Amino acid sequence: MTETGTLTALIAAQRRSQAARLRLAAIGGAVVSVAAVCLLGLSGWFITGAAIAGAAGAAAAQTFN
Repeated sequence: MTETGTLTALIAAQRRSQAARLRLAAIGGAVVSVAAVCLLGLSGWFITGAAIAGAAGAAAAQTFN
């Protein structure tokens, strides 16, 4: 077997032996990505709510002053 063939066989063996770990890592990465997007959406919701509340407070002060 040539050196390239030996290296290819070694890489293939490692892929087979580490397939479950790679799959678990990919699933974990996907879960973290979804959680990050959800947290960004939630923080955007709170920032928008705070801006509306601040604008409403300024409008109320202007109206009753």
